[in-house]
Order: sequence, then structure tokens, then C-alpha cells
Amino acid sequence: MIKRFMEDLRSHPLILSVDQRFLAGIPFLYVQSIQTWQEISRLITQTADRLVMDTSLHYELIYVRTFKHNHVYRFRFLYPLAKSFCCGKQCGEDCVLRNPPQV
Repeated sequence: MIKRFMEDLRSHPLILSVDQRFLAGIPFLYVQSIQTWQEISRLITQTADRLVMDTSLHYELIYVRTFKHNHVYRFRFLYPLAKSFCCGKQCGEDCVLRNPPQV
């Protein structure tokens, strides 16, 4: 998912470059653009919305800072915490076999 997200951002004409870096285990997006951080935030949101549509994924986008034309965001895709498979241990309340997930 993140690979497709990065490809979509890199192909956008308003973005000069985009890079993902991990600092202390936290993913950050470094976006170089002459646009304002608000416009880039809107573009990132539109791109992520399009990718997570019709899936159970969500995302988190937090603006961090801007230096010259480099915008930094904390960005990550969030996967659902509910069990999505059967472990075979007859868990009880959250057993996927006994209680199939509601769609």
C-alpha cells in the first residue's frame, strides 16, 4: 500500500520529490514542493483517501514542520485491530468462526 501511495505522490506535478524516512521507528514523509503545506496536506489526503477506499484501512497524517520548500509529515497506514482469521484455539468472544465480522 505504501509503495503505491509513494508512486502516486511522486507522479503528481505539484510535488518535486517525496521520500519516506523512519526516525525512532516512526514513519515520516519529506515532501519537496513550492506549494504551501496546506495544499500538500490536501493532496496527500486525497491520494490516501483514494487508496483506502473500499478497504478496512485507515491512515494518520500529522503535519510536523516546513523548512524552505520541504514539508515534513508523520504519515502511516493503520490496519484494523480486529481479528481477521481463525487461530484455531477456540478463543471464545472474539472467535472469527463463531462470530463472523460484520461488513
